[in-house]
Amino acid sequence: MQLEENFQRVIEVVEKGQEYDFTGKISQIKEELKRVQKSINEEEVKRNVLRLGIIGQMKVGKSSFLNALFFDGKEYLPKAATPMTAALTVLKYNAVPSASVYYLTKKDWDDGICMYAKQYDAHVQASYDRYLKEKKEIEKNTNAPVNILPFEEYEKNVRNKMSDVEVSCKEVYEMARKRLSDKEIQEILIKGRNDVPLGNEYMDSLEQYVGANGKYTPLVKYTEISLNIEELKGIEIIDTPGLNDPIRSRENATREFLGKCDAVFILSNCGKFLGEEEMDLILNTLPDEGISEAVIVGTRMDTAICESPGNIITFEQAYRKTRENCEKQAEENLRQYKDLNIVNKLIGVKPVLTSSISYNIAIKRKKGEKLNEEEQQCVDSLSSYQGFNEDMLMDLSSIMDIKEDKLNSIRKEKNKIIDQKQLDIRIAARERVIRYLDSIINQTNEVYSTVRNNDINTIRLKLEAAQNTLENSKSVVASIFKATELSVKRDMQELLLHIRNEKQRHRNVYMNSKMEEKTSEYSVPKKFLFVEWEKKKTRTEHVMISTVSVRDARINIEKYLNDSYQIIQEDMKNLINTEEIEKKLIMAIKDSYDLSDKDFNEKSILEPIKNHIEEMTLHEFEWKKDKDYIALLEEKLTGKIVGDIVKDEKISILQKAMDEVLLQVMDDLCDSIEDHRDEIAKKMDKESEDFINDICENLEESHTKLKKLIEDGENSLVRIESYLCNLKEIKQEIIEAE
Repeated sequence: MQLEENFQRVIEVVEKGQEYDFTGKISQIKEELKRVQKSINEEEVKRNVLRLGIIGQMKVGKSSFLNALFFDGKEYLPKAATPMTAALTVLKYNAVPSASVYYLTKKDWDDGICMYAKQYDAHVQASYDRYLKEKKEIEKNTNAPVNILPFEEYEKNVRNKMSDVEVSCKEVYEMARKRLSDKEIQEILIKGRNDVPLGNEYMDSLEQYVGANGKYTPLVKYTEISLNIEELKGIEIIDTPGLNDPIRSRENATREFLGKCDAVFILSNCGKFLGEEEMDLILNTLPDEGISEAVIVGTRMDTAICESPGNIITFEQAYRKTRENCEKQAEENLRQYKDLNIVNKLIGVKPVLTSSISYNIAIKRKKGEKLNEEEQQCVDSLSSYQGFNEDMLMDLSSIMDIKEDKLNSIRKEKNKIIDQKQLDIRIAARERVIRYLDSIINQTNEVYSTVRNNDINTIRLKLEAAQNTLENSKSVVASIFKATELSVKRDMQELLLHIRNEKQRHRNVYMNSKMEEKTSEYSVPKKFLFVEWEKKKTRTEHVMISTVSVRDARINIEKYLNDSYQIIQEDMKNLINTEEIEKKLIMAIKDSYDLSDKDFNEKSILEPIKNHIEEMTLHEFEWKKDKDYIALLEEKLTGKIVGDIVKDEKISILQKAMDEVLLQVMDDLCDSIEDHRDEIAKKMDKESEDFINDICENLEESHTKLKKLIEDGENSLVRIESYLCNLKEIKQEIIEAE
């Protein structure tokens, strides 16, 4: 019999002994078995689904890559709508095709999209006002008419100088307002989600939600699509938007999904491999922790080969040169960010260079199907190299390498980890269940002896004596809880200092310095006879230019936030040593009794103490983050810094803004820690007041149960004997279970 089936039998057996359980052991074993079963089930769910994340810029070939990898080139995946509305898509298997569309929240809309759209309008208007003032000044000074651009044309000219976040949110805002009324927008934001039944042409059903011109597209946060496609069984694909998302909640959702993936494929065009935009995407999209494996995938290898220099005439030379360039580019760009955990995983791992179209051509040739125009053009271009033949297409695609090597390796490793984890869970659970059963058997044997040997008056006298002794130990118990409270306050004071010091570690942004040539003109006076003139000359100087990235400042803020929260969580775990409290309380109670007294029943007094301590839980530290600190940074930089790269004198502006936001994060964290400290102090005070009373009440309940059993005499003894027999049988079954 499987161990899980035995666990169910354990619950059925032990529940029949509630009347003999004076210390809450039955509820403990039931909770333990629920936890075990939940852990086993969670691991099994993980085994059944291989979660794969895909990130890459727009037009990098994500859909083509996935269609080749999982669907033999058939076009199953939706193409992104537009850069500003491309939302995350989760694709998985279900016998009944359906989709769930999740919308932005009202907070996302009001405090994100609308706020930044209004800021954009204000900044453009202010810029246009300055432009008009300058033009009118020129007109006044020259007394001649000047050409003044209309507002719409001026806006187009300055749009690329505005903040990326403001421009993006303005576009989303305008799209939504054109397609939906204010009332419709508010209704959708409140609704939060829409379930969509899918027909055979499922993309037609989703056109209104993910299409470029979809009515609801601007308000979509992410979409879950379930399809009845055999190839999707056991796989969940997380296809992320190919941009740095201006909508913070969508970006957070993307990070959360990617953090649960077994592997993430990072796609980059081989023609411009891992350029600045791709590095931005990796740093801004991938969580620094949580991902098991990341794989860099080069796409459109066929095109990159065909763009090789003209002096390369053989296919082998073109292939080798393209591969070398991609690997070198990846190594150089990744090493710039080697301090980041996720990037460090990628350094030294050779990218997989793929060609989805080559795979599709090879499959079609195998099936005897006709090539389309694009595929034929690819074959013709590759055939221009000496030594190329179509038998090379499958190897050139590298799709089978990913299927047979990467995916199988990830799946095998995952199953190996899950198998071992489930085995560890079962072994540990078996041992704990056996200990619990032994404890219940011992407790039930004691109840049997008490029922057979004692009269109710004697038990009542013992109860009253125990309660009186416990009452006398209240002051000692109070001092133990007070000492715990003071210890917690000291530890939390150190934690506050740690969080403040941690801020200093996140103040520095990576500074890139390089020499640049600076050319300037100057005049040299010349004279010949009576004629004087100036000759223009050019001077070239080498100037050291320093630059930093706004992106690095955002990363520092998020990393300080995440690192600090991790430190707090770790410290909170060890804040109260319940084992130490239990030892002190037991010692205090024992000191109150005469241990030589034959009437002193240690278990009847001390077991409730242990149970009480086990049930003494503190609320987990919960920080209700009601501020968007990245948005706060953007707000401080608005009108001062445009774009991502910051040079020279503006570096101090970025540093100051980042320091102010880090300080705000620190203050908010410290306030939350102090609130939690006060909550713990109140908890300790309450425990000090209630502890002895709770133990006395527990003893009273036990006395009531014993009284009923004694009054029932022989019938009680027969029932207890039967219960003991069942407990021993189920214990043996657990020992022998697989």
